[in-house]
Amino acid sequence: MRGRLFAFSLLLVLLLGYLAYLNSLPPAVRAYKLARIPGNEQLIAVYHDNNLWQFATYNPKTQELKVYAIYSDKPTLPWGRDVKSVKTPLNYSPLTLGLKLLEKAPKNSRITLRQKMVH
Repeated sequence: MRGRLFAFSLLLVLLLGYLAYLNSLPPAVRAYKLARIPGNEQLIAVYHDNNLWQFATYNPKTQELKVYAIYSDKPTLPWGRDVKSVKTPLNYSPLTLGLKLLEKAPKNSRITLRQKMVH
């Protein structure tokens, strides 16, 4: 019985720690982490409006574009996650955004982050 109580307490402490960590992040970074985007996908666009966060990514190895959507009033408690993907013959790697841009996103406004295309 003590072992189960200890294991439950440990899981509860870890969960509370993880939630505290998420709440310490800027909202855009928090939503990005909750979207569970794999490390081999490159971020190419971000959109936020009211209860919606969208992240567009590109995987150069599989040549797939994906859009991850997080629907929530608060990004730490998402109502849902939606992922749509499509194969593309185009290389979107030059459009890649640095994740540091998410940290600088305005907190209480609509945002769209896009890389400017260089001709």
